[in-house]
Amino acid sequence: MFDEEHDTPRRFQDLPMLKWAILFCALFWAALWMALVRFVL
Repeated sequence: MFDEEHDTPRRFQDLPMLKWAILFCALFWAALWMALVRFVL
C-alpha cells in the first residue's frame, strides 16, 4: 500500500498536462461551435 502511495505523485505530475490538453480542446471546440453558429445565423 505504501508503494502505491509513493507512485501516485509521479502519476499526478502528468495530470496538469492532460488537464491543459482537455481545456485547450474544449476551448477550441467552443470557438469552432460559436463561429459555426454565427456563420449560420
